[in-house]
This record gives sequence, C-alpha cells and structure tokens, in this order.
Amino acid sequence: MKLGTAADESARKTIESQVYQIDNQVDVLLQTVVPQTAEAAKPFAWVAFIDILVFFGVLLVGFAYLWKRGDLVWVRSTLAEEMAPREAPVSRGEQVPAPAAS
Repeated sequence: MKLGTAADESARKTIESQVYQIDNQVDVLLQTVVPQTAEAAKPFAWVAFIDILVFFGVLLVGFAYLWKRGDLVWVRSTLAEEMAPREAPVSRGEQVPAPAAS
C-alpha cells in the first residue's frame, strides 16, 4: 500500500476536522467558565487562597504529629551525635548492666 493514497488523504482530513471541532469546543468552554475580567476572578482567587491555607494547615498538623511521635528523631546535627556518650557494644551471652540509680 502506497502512502498518500486517497484513503490516507480522507483519514487525514477526517482527523483534522475532528481536531478543529475539539479546539472550538475548548474555546467555547474556556470563554464560559474562565472569568474574563479581574473583578470576576476575585471570588475564585479567594477560594484558591483558602484551599491553599487548608492544605498547608493539614500538612503542618501532620508534621507536628510525626515530630511529637518521634518519627523525626533521625534529623539531628552531627555535633549532637559527637557529644553523645558512646556505649561499648554488648557481645552475645553478656549481661547488659542495669543503669545506675541516682
């Protein structure tokens, strides 16, 4: 089958026609849904702003919960690790000494 036959040309024209129709429908939808003036867009801007605040509020509550639970303990400075007292490793069969009472 050769390229550029009448069937290929017909298929190309059909696809172009469908793309043109979809493009026109998108244009009509955008003109009816999207506000055309700054004054008309203000309510949408406030809704978006409140949505963003709610999102960050939930994010911060989750972060605080993880912090309180101790899941973020791995985030430490290297200075704190250097200053922490080191314990000798315990070999198998050896008893771990009880902490001294103060």
